[in-house]
Amino acid sequence: ASLADELALLDHPKIMVGEAKSPVEGEPTKVELRTTATGGRGFRLELLAAAGYPAEPVIVSFEELDRGTFSSQEEKIRLQIWKEQMDELSKDASLRGRGCVEALCDLLVAASEDLVELAAAECE
Repeated sequence: ASLADELALLDHPKIMVGEAKSPVEGEPTKVELRTTATGGRGFRLELLAAAGYPAEPVIVSFEELDRGTFSSQEEKIRLQIWKEQMDELSKDASLRGRGCVEALCDLLVAASEDLVELAAAECE
């Protein structure tokens, strides 16, 4: 299944999918996934999929939409840990020739909820 096929089948209540963009035939396709605001904060996951996807891993970029809200070193560390998990998931899926968009969406939602809970706990 291509990235476009996976995105067409994706039905995730907490994820908004941006338009998949491929500048030139055979070039990587870029798509942006966003969480609906969780605790007033939103997160973005950008996927860059080569023409050989799913046999080649997607490149993952994960960040908070409003970068000014990081309140601690712990949040930065957690964000990095989540990104590493997303990278590993992408690599593992590509080794099996499987798509990973839905699993990445699940991780994106879990990461955003985790980071919001962490921030709330630090404010108490």
